[in-house]
Amino acid sequence: MKYKFLFLLLLISSGYASQNIIKQLEDLDTAYYHGDYTDAKKKIAVLYPKADQIKNDTLLVEFLSTCGSVYYSIGEFTEAEKYFSRAAEKAKISLGETEYHYALALFNLAGCYSQEGRYAEAEPLYLKSLPVLAEAFGQTSVEYTRCFNTLASLYIDMGRYNDAEGMCAAAVNFYKEI
Repeated sequence: MKYKFLFLLLLISSGYASQNIIKQLEDLDTAYYHGDYTDAKKKIAVLYPKADQIKNDTLLVEFLSTCGSVYYSIGEFTEAEKYFSRAAEKAKISLGETEYHYALALFNLAGCYSQEGRYAEAEPLYLKSLPVLAEAFGQTSVEYTRCFNTLASLYIDMGRYNDAEGMCAAAVNFYKEI
């Protein structure tokens, strides 16, 4: 009887801990959504050490991506890169390379590289992520067109104007269809 009680107590407390983390993740998302990056960074500092308690792989990847997005939004690209890299690594292992979360983490990591002037590292990540994002969003969606246009902007930054011109023309055609 004593052991059944302890087991039940452990089961209840682990359920509470799980719900508590989910609530904290929701609070982080809210702070990020509202642009309260100071609060979001505080929430990350509390949550990140507990990340191994997030048992749902998709939720963990989304958490890591949100962390990266917070730091990206305030121009801390090196810190953002750390989170996007971990999100991509986790998504690749647990969700697969053709899954939306993996492609989005790669795309965001490429954005960090691009902001840091590391264009040669950004380009292959953009190229790898775009087909999966096209599948996820649809090739004629606003979201995909923005992603596609980001690669065109990278080509402009790299001085590859011929490549950029073709992509910009394609992006204009996508926008016409929307």
